[in-house]
Amino acid sequence: MYIPALSNTLKDEKFPQIRLGLQGEPATGKTFSALTFPNPIVVDPDHGLTAFAGREEIRTVPLWKDQWCEDFCKQESLKLRSDKTHPINRRDLFKYWIEREAPKLEADQTLIIDSWTTLQDYFDKQTRLEPVYTSSGSIDEYAFWEEKIEYAGNICAAFTTLKCHVVVTFHEARERDKKTGAILSKMQPLMQGKFVTRLQSFFTDFYRTLVFDKLNKDKKPIIETLPDGSRRKAVEYFWRLRSYGYIARMCLAARVY
Repeated sequence: MYIPALSNTLKDEKFPQIRLGLQGEPATGKTFSALTFPNPIVVDPDHGLTAFAGREEIRTVPLWKDQWCEDFCKQESLKLRSDKTHPINRRDLFKYWIEREAPKLEADQTLIIDSWTTLQDYFDKQTRLEPVYTSSGSIDEYAFWEEKIEYAGNICAAFTTLKCHVVVTFHEARERDKKTGAILSKMQPLMQGKFVTRLQSFFTDFYRTLVFDKLNKDKKPIIETLPDGSRRKAVEYFWRLRSYGYIARMCLAARVY
């Protein structure tokens, strides 16, 4: 057997950075899972961290909050409004933060983007305020999608240059038959356009999050009674490791309330 000169085995290869994509429907444990990574810094466009209130070890970049955006723009001398009548340009503010602040994070930290889907909403809203026109005077929709693909590609490429780990959550879109509207078996991260087919190539790992009711011996959901007398279903969280058939139990002891 020929061994090429200067080749290595994977035993010798170092993989210092994890770039993890977590795709799933609401309440399937995406954020909970992400926050188990070491020293999390959460870029929070969703304003969805209420369940983790009081956790001092979690630091956030509250992109959803107008005052934070105003303060950051003032600190950095940024002018990111189209005009006084339009909302803060969070599209470019996030890109600026990723390019200037994220590279300062160290190898023992984790950058969490929760969620990519809302960032795309920010892109859409801002870019619709800045339409490109064709020679005939109509809005050039092709230009919009080209900008969207370029923006998403640049952000994902920036993730690969960071020293820290990166975890990105994605809301899930069910693929439907274009003619009948029937739900197909394939699930995709919720992002319109051609870039969705390239998205996973920027990540070292990409999993789908699932949640199932815990069942008793009669195959009925187990209902737990809490100390305050309220009741809830007991559930289990899983990650789907491959497109079909392979599901692994997450190493978490958590429940959806």
